[in-house]
Amino acid sequence: MAVGFYFSSAFRNIWNNKKQSFVFLIGISISLTVIISLSSWSTTASTLAIRDFANDQDYELRVRSYIPQNLPTIQNWLNNQPIVESTARLYHNLAFFNA
Repeated sequence: MAVGFYFSSAFRNIWNNKKQSFVFLIGISISLTVIISLSSWSTTASTLAIRDFANDQDYELRVRSYIPQNLPTIQNWLNNQPIVESTARLYHNLAFFNA
């Protein structure tokens, strides 16, 4: 059956003071809202993941191509910095919650 039939039937029953149709209509509205919200959230998460991956790859490529002789020094410096570890942990947590 068509969705239009359900909506027209629900509106007709609401007009005739049948309250169960009002509940039916609210249920459909909530379901559609949840579906649209989840779709939007999923699209945003994938876009952010792709953008973060592209930015990381570009930075790594830039370091490898312009200053390859300094790459071990940079890696050692980054590995020994506690602020880098805490920032990386913070970004992983934010990405987990899609913030």
